Amino acid sequence: MKKSLCFQAGRICLLLLISLLFPVLLRADSEFMGVDELKPGMKGIGKTVFSGTKVEDFPVEIIGVLKNVWPKADMILIRLGGDFLERTGVIAGMSGSPIYIEGKLIGALAYGWSFSKDPIAGVTPIKEMLSVWDSDKSDEDIKRRESSSSWNQPVTVRSEWGDITMRPLPSPLILSGFDPRVVKEMEPELNRLGFMVTQGGGGGSVKEEENAPLVPGSAMGVSLVQGDFNVAGIGTLTYRRGDKILAFGHPMLLGGTTDLPLTGAYIYTVFPSQYVSFKLGSATRTVGRINQDRGAAIAGEVGSFARMVPFKIKVRGNGKEEDYKFKIINNKFYLPTYLWWVTANSIVATERMIGQSRLDFSLVFSLKGREEPVTLEYTYSDLSSPLMGIYQLRKPFKQIVNNPFREVEIEGVSLEVDVREAWERAAISGVRLSKNKVKPGDSVEVT
Repeated sequence: MKKSLCFQAGRICLLLLISLLFPVLLRADSEFMGVDELKPGMKGIGKTVFSGTKVEDFPVEIIGVLKNVWPKADMILIRLGGDFLERTGVIAGMSGSPIYIEGKLIGALAYGWSFSKDPIAGVTPIKEMLSVWDSDKSDEDIKRRESSSSWNQPVTVRSEWGDITMRPLPSPLILSGFDPRVVKEMEPELNRLGFMVTQGGGGGSVKEEENAPLVPGSAMGVSLVQGDFNVAGIGTLTYRRGDKILAFGHPMLLGGTTDLPLTGAYIYTVFPSQYVSFKLGSATRTVGRINQDRGAAIAGEVGSFARMVPFKIKVRGNGKEEDYKFKIINNKFYLPTYLWWVTANSIVATERMIGQSRLDFSLVFSLKGREEPVTLEYTYSDLSSPLMGIYQLRKPFKQIVNNPFREVEIEGVSLEVDVREAWERAAISGVRLSKNKVKPGDSVEVT
């Protein structure tokens, strides 16, 4: 009798387990196709946006699979078809475009070659992308792959005629409201991160398209700065399950667990180029957040929103006064850089000056858990561009954000700048402190 009851209980547990796993197994069988099932010559389609917000299909053909192109990571090679792509080649901004064979998703278009005569691209397998959703931080395989910088490194074929380099498709980074002099300062850092810097609009003229749904193939944005000036990267959504999304097929900033605004995007046109064609677009309204920025993909959620740092700037000079307001990504590595860039742009946009200048700064940080804000004041004067004076702001920004003694949560930053066309000099011949040893909270007199 006991054996019969145990047998019946076992059958019930087995049936229950099968009923729970069956939808997952069915979904894996019906939605996705693994690299081992792919054969050269197989044909399918990709999805992306070439104009506006309309998702369009384009034909693709499997060339083959590059096994173990990075540690435990494969890449699918495909050839893109259609008259338009034959003319433009693979387009920056197509990163994340879902690729389907026999109606099943195989991965995201993510890699390309500069100066390629044929539209040949690399696809990140969907299995690699789905692993980004794995919340088990103890997964040593994921840790090992993410600690390797190989995901974002170019793969180069060297020859006596020159190098041929495959790399992640650059994400068009749209800057709106930025002075060309400041853009020139920004470009080296942004190019190093794999962005293609373009100047465009802030999306205010495309409000009728803001409610376009985010579906596989939709254009989407990842916002870094919002407000009077805007900075946003443009790419393509690969896969959506409920409110969870996967995109790009390669990293954005390779920031691991992160907190970035997810937006829609509007594509004005595709700009053909012999080097690499790119989508010219702008971010639209914020619809969610990106919470994972990994080697194989970025992942996020629609309906939950990132925490950004509010930043207010007041610039006074030559009898006029301008106010600027922004929200900047809450990231200890990039926040100081973007604070400096928008400060530089605010001053240059207001004063448009070159040559001798005096700048008086009053910088205030509001910190969580601290009643009194941290206030820094200083003066800078030089015969060259005021950009050199603004550059000094990076030091206090970094010192506050990257405090080595305890974690700092910045609730807001405000800056007042008085600008005059003057050159004033002074030299410090010596410094005396009232005490040589201090602890947090002490006051020190400096003579």
